[in-house]
Parts: sequence; structure tokens; C-alpha cells
Amino acid sequence: MLKFEVFNESGLASEWPLVNAHLLGRDNVPVPCKIRFNNGRIECEGGGNQAVALCLQFDVSPIGKFMLQTTLLPHRQEPYNLALELARHRIQYVLAKSEDWQMTDPALGQGAMDTWERSREAFTAAIISSDPLHANACSLQALELSLRCSERLARAHAEILFLRRYSQKAASSIVLGTKVPATKKPSSVRESAHPDLDILVVPMNWRQLASRPGVYDWSQVDAWIELAQRTGKQVIAGPLIDLHERALPGYIKHEQADHARFRDLLYEHLEQVVYRYQSVVGIWNLCSGIHDNANIVLLDEQMVDLTRMASLLVRQFKRKAKTLVELTDPYCEAIGNRPDALSGFQFIDLLIQEGIHFDCIGLKLLFGESTQGRTMRDTMQISGLLDRLHVRDFPIMITSTGVPSEQVDPDGGWWREPYSDKLQEAWAGRMMTICLSRPSVQVFCWAELLDSPEGIMPSIGLVDGEGRAKPALARLCGLRRRMRKPLGDLAK
Repeated sequence: MLKFEVFNESGLASEWPLVNAHLLGRDNVPVPCKIRFNNGRIECEGGGNQAVALCLQFDVSPIGKFMLQTTLLPHRQEPYNLALELARHRIQYVLAKSEDWQMTDPALGQGAMDTWERSREAFTAAIISSDPLHANACSLQALELSLRCSERLARAHAEILFLRRYSQKAASSIVLGTKVPATKKPSSVRESAHPDLDILVVPMNWRQLASRPGVYDWSQVDAWIELAQRTGKQVIAGPLIDLHERALPGYIKHEQADHARFRDLLYEHLEQVVYRYQSVVGIWNLCSGIHDNANIVLLDEQMVDLTRMASLLVRQFKRKAKTLVELTDPYCEAIGNRPDALSGFQFIDLLIQEGIHFDCIGLKLLFGESTQGRTMRDTMQISGLLDRLHVRDFPIMITSTGVPSEQVDPDGGWWREPYSDKLQEAWAGRMMTICLSRPSVQVFCWAELLDSPEGIMPSIGLVDGEGRAKPALARLCGLRRRMRKPLGDLAK
């Protein structure tokens, strides 16, 4: 068992929120576990005899409230100090990333390494202190300083790479996109034809397309496809396979226990969709999150079988069609205790081993809720995730990212300050720069164009429910316009 002491200003805490608390093993693979709070201590069971890390949400005001983790720790009877171990991990992580990014030169990091030195000094003071409260205060100071260093270093690194990537050549013609509301008509959202939006992500929701067996309503999707063709925008369609409850028709639920029958029904549905839109879709999203077992529990071979079926079907109609596989819950917050669930990295590696054809890795990076792996992460963690995906040698598409423009979940965390239009705008600009600074990232798509009750998250859209554009839309489109020509002159 791992035990962690947690403190308030007067001593051991009498209560402590365990938002999305989970254990991670080597390579950040989730470990089945039980975690509870008991008399000032967080007690963690799981992992057998292997060293594990605790990951949970932690309030580091005034910087933010993030999911943070400890280093890999051996089980022992004596409790660890949670704040100290979180600071230890972050200090080590900053040092490792600064070396990976070749950013150890103080002149490159906007003062980041000076802040790192101060965090290390506070961490040393915490280690040598014999007073638990004083040690905890020093640990909190070390954690705050190391997170400030993380933000500065991630920003400086992204700006250097962004300028290096686009200083001598313009970006490609297909960079910025957003998901359109399939339940609305294009005419109701004038920004859907915005000239700086290169891509429309058109969902192919099974429940919406065929609420009754064999009876399809194509009208809304047809309207969005027609708009994309008329305005010269690329279409990313799908996901074709989405096994989350919001995407499955009610009449399918009783078929889920019989995989062969479910597969046949799914094939018939996919055949209808792909046949209808084969000539107008630029990129097909084959599947989204079938690795996470959030609704339907699949074995590894069943995940592979469904993905292969979708890949072969698309290429049967159009041999050179481009396809992607979309990963959800990239930080494995929710899958540790789900039967047979795989992390996104495990799923991609499995598809590669099985020889499944796909062209790109799609990535969902949603923040602002405490469910489904959407708790806020700091920008260094996001940068590190992109670095880990880069080694797979596949182009990466950010198929869905965003934060809300208001606080929608008190346990969703926050970055810099509580969510607002202003915060959403700042985060959008920072994320687009970080993502597109990586040469493997080809596309950056916002989660929703329009706020709506059917959306993936409240207030996450670029346009509010009354049709007014939010500042985030102007920020993203302004960056896109800059990228239409080389940035070399701007660097001088």
C-alpha cells in the first residue's frame, strides 16, 4: 500500500477531494487500484509489488488546478508527503524536458531555469525540515515554482519550434478546423463559412442518422457536406465507429452482448454512410475511443476486428481514401479499472502490430470537466503527450480540443483563472501554437463551432447559443491568417 499525508494550514487535513485519482505504472500505463481518504492520509491499493505513481487533481493557486502525479514510488508502511512527491516529480520532469528540448540555456527559456533553481531550493528545504507543516509549506512553494517554470519553458519551446517550422514557408492549405453541429442547419451559423476555417468536422452519429432500424435521415449531413463543397473546405467525417452511449441508437443496445450480430449491424450501417459520401469526404475518422471500454466492453481482438472492418470498407469504395484513428482519454484517467480497456498508446501499438491500415492518429484534448479524462492539464504535460505520440511516425491531427468559456464543473480544474471568454481565448492561442509547433501535427480542430445542448461540453463552442462569435474564434483565425505566408519577416 502507498500512503500519502495531506495537510491544511493547521495540520493533517480532515477531508481531501480525490478527483480522478488513479495509479500509473511504468510508461504511465494505468494500474487497477482502490484509493480512499482516511484520517489525513490518502491510501492506495494496487500495483502488486511494482513501484507506482499516484495521479490526482491538485490545487496550485494562483497558477491553476491540474492533474499532477508523483514519481514511481515503492510501497512502504511510512506515509509519503503528497505535496513533496508531486514537487519531486515536476522538478525532475522539467529537467528531463529541458534536456530533451535542448532548452537548458537560460537565454532560451524566458527565465524558466532561474525559477527551476528556486523550486529546487524550496524542495531541498522541505526535505531537511523536521517540522511537517513547514516541510509541506516548502513543498507547496516548490510545486508552484516548478509549475511556473513548466509553463514558461513549454511556451518558449513552442514559440521557437513554431517560428522554425513556418519562418521560411507558409503552412499547408488545410490547418484549422472545427466540428459543426449536425443537428443544426448551416444557415443558422454564419461562421461555418468563415474563410479562415479550412476544415469542417462533420459527425456521422448513428443515433441521429438512423433513430429507427434502416430508416435514414441524411438531410442535415447533406447540408453540411454541400456547404463544404461550395466553400472549398476539407471534410473530416466521422467517427464511423463510436461506441459511447450518446452515439448508439436505442435499438442497438440489446444487440451488444452478441458481438457477431452487433458487428453485422455495424457493417450494414457503415456501408450506407461510406457509400453515400465516398466521393466528398477528404479524411475518414474510422473509430473514436473504442479502446477505452467506456460503454461497450471489447476484447483486444474485437477492437482490432472492428477497426480493420472500417478500414477495409473505406478503401473498398475509394482505395486512396485517407483515414485516421482517434484516441480519447489520452492520460488514462478513466480506464484503469475498466475491464480490458487499453490506453491510446497500447491501442495504436496493437493496430500497428496487426497490420491495420490507417494514415493518421487523431487526438482528443478536451479540458474543463471531471469526467472522461477531461480534467485540466498544464501545458508542459500537453507538450509531453505530443512528444510521446511523435515517435510513432504517424501524422497527428488534433481532431477535437477546447475548454469552456465558463465554469461548467467545479471539479474540472482550471488554468490561470476560472473559465471565461477571455481565458478560452488565451488558452486557444496557446494550444494552437503548442500543437502546430510540432512537425508531426498537421491539423488543429476545435471541439465545437456552436454552443448547444447536444454539444460535447457546455459553452465549449466558438460561437455562443445566440450566434455571437466568441473571442477565441478571432484568436484562432488570426493565427491562421499569419500562417498563410512565411513568418520570417515577423521574426526580425
